[in-house]
Amino acid sequence: MADLAELHQHLGGLLGLTLATAQLARKAVTLVDQENERELFLLLQQLDGAAVQVERRCQMLVARHAGLRAGRITARSRQMRASIMGCCRENATKRDLFELLREVADRVRVSTAALTVHCASSDDRAVALFLDFLVSIQKGHAAAITQACSRLGRAER
Repeated sequence: MADLAELHQHLGGLLGLTLATAQLARKAVTLVDQENERELFLLLQQLDGAAVQVERRCQMLVARHAGLRAGRITARSRQMRASIMGCCRENATKRDLFELLREVADRVRVSTAALTVHCASSDDRAVALFLDFLVSIQKGHAAAITQACSRLGRAER
């Protein structure tokens, strides 16, 4: 049972980070000029869309996995999202939001690695497939967010 409790914590944390990413992306998209900052706008749309996919796949994983409890994962998810969004100021700038998105992307990478280690000895194919999907999304977005932060930093100078 300790393994399941840890799995709940990891999945809930990742889901919370994913939902915070979507919320930050939706907030940032209101600050982006859709015509002059097309790349940033498209990146934010991709982040929001990816978050929806991750949430859906996580829910499917929970529904199919006999040991997982949606309530525990949801509680951890809410806690993690609240923690992230608590760092977001009301009057945050684009750069502030992208810096926070970069921090969240780093936390997703670390959490995914921890969950991968946790599940390494398991033969749970469903969790492994979910992790593969998450890693593939996370890698591309982390690089794009970092580039956007750099561009925004240079533009402010």
